Amino acid sequence: MKTVTLNKRLLFFLSSIILVMAFSIITHAEESNPYADAIALTEGQSLDGSFDGTSSAHTYYKIVLTKKQAITVYGYNEGNSAISLSLDDDNGNYVDHQSSAISKNSKYMWRTDELVAGTYYLDVSCHFAKNTYTVAYTSDYFPFYTDLPIDQVTNAESGAVYYKITVSEATPITVYGDQTPGDYVSLYLYDDAGKSVEHQSSVSTNSPTYKWVTKSLSPGTYYLEASCRKQYTIAYSTSPFPLAIALDYGVQAQGSLTSAHTSNTYKLTVTAAQSITISVSKNYGAYVNLELYNSNNKSVDFLSTMVKDASFNWSPDEALSPGTYYLVVSRSSDDINYTIAWHTKGPDAVKSLKMSKSAAKNVTLKWSAPSGASQYDVYKYDTGSKTFKKYKTVSATSCKITGLKQAAKYTFRVVPIAISGSERLEGEPADIKCSTSPAKAKKPKCKFYSSTTISGIKVNYYKISWKKVKGASGYQVYLKAKGHGGWKKAGSTKSRTCLIYVLKGYTAQVKVRAYINTDDATSYGAFSKVNTFRSN
Repeated sequence: MKTVTLNKRLLFFLSSIILVMAFSIITHAEESNPYADAIALTEGQSLDGSFDGTSSAHTYYKIVLTKKQAITVYGYNEGNSAISLSLDDDNGNYVDHQSSAISKNSKYMWRTDELVAGTYYLDVSCHFAKNTYTVAYTSDYFPFYTDLPIDQVTNAESGAVYYKITVSEATPITVYGDQTPGDYVSLYLYDDAGKSVEHQSSVSTNSPTYKWVTKSLSPGTYYLEASCRKQYTIAYSTSPFPLAIALDYGVQAQGSLTSAHTSNTYKLTVTAAQSITISVSKNYGAYVNLELYNSNNKSVDFLSTMVKDASFNWSPDEALSPGTYYLVVSRSSDDINYTIAWHTKGPDAVKSLKMSKSAAKNVTLKWSAPSGASQYDVYKYDTGSKTFKKYKTVSATSCKITGLKQAAKYTFRVVPIAISGSERLEGEPADIKCSTSPAKAKKPKCKFYSSTTISGIKVNYYKISWKKVKGASGYQVYLKAKGHGGWKKAGSTKSRTCLIYVLKGYTAQVKVRAYINTDDATSYGAFSKVNTFRSN
């Protein structure tokens, strides 16, 4: 009996140990399974979640897929700290994760890789931060978005925002808006299947506006992801320059450029094939650039030299076909106030512009007519206002300009004019720098200097001197000696003395005249009285 009792007690004891061990194993298994308390999450269902901030915490959601597909996980991070998302399969193996942490106080959307049918666990985690959030998933690519009609400017939120846009014909689009100078806007474009089409990772300038032109898009629905740290506006257009100012033919517009607003764009509508001229007036000394684009955002031509003149005309090299064009006016450094207009290009510049005559208080200009010109506007440059002021309009190919100062330098401009119906078309300007004539030189003095022999012939040197003539660039000395023909130029000099030699026994005559040199012409004063002397 004792043996039986002991065996029963031993058996009971061993059974108890086995039960305790089994219970311990089961309990330990449940504690080591992170998905044991996973929250079931069905497609389209949105659940709230939170973290108390006491640890690096994880919350798991159970997702069951009945077919092969990718899913989009989305929601709103309401807290002040980032959260992360990752996906494991039913065996606890890593499947996928979002590439960057979801920033605080923002919507989020994460598209997974394609998944096979089965059970998955979505891990939402936060590192030692108190936070609240929502979570959901769908098979759709873009579960939330805002419709963005074409050319409708919309105020955007900070963080990532998605916009649905519709392209009705094959064309590039221009995304544009206002931004905080120095900040940046990131733009990503996806097609209706969620495939990335193109992106502009950083539209950042010191300008208060931004602009991004995409490649040509096929007709269809697209989703535009935009993000910025600060508030901004967003819109899109099929025009490459949606903010362009309409500039009608022949109408003068005013504009200004500053360090905060460095360019203006104008929209030109050309109705017939033609060459055009763009006329600009601005503050003197400020540099300005011009560039012309077609409706496909291709550069047609640009002003290669920055112009500092107060006014100028510029014509693109090639004739324009009918259509829409965009003229960009930009500054280099200085602030600029300007007026601008465009019209059909007039005649080419006059040919062979020259000063045919000069006198003490007038000059005569002469030129050859270019094709199509019937009139000519003649201008005189005003140094006070730093502008060309019209002197008169002539129909001949010459003009006498009177009322000038003696021995003064001037710049003149001749602009050919073509008359087309009621329209007066200005052509290309041609400039010339010239001067009125200097005063008549005083009679020169002659003084014996030295004697010598040249090739066995005795000669005397004489020093010729004269008084200064106001404004003169230099002087010409002419000599006439018996037996040596008429007057011959002995030389030119910028001083008021020179040496000449005369054969001994000959009588010589000398005279002087002043001249003024400019870039394009030389004007001469009257000859002085003649000084006659004998070389003894």
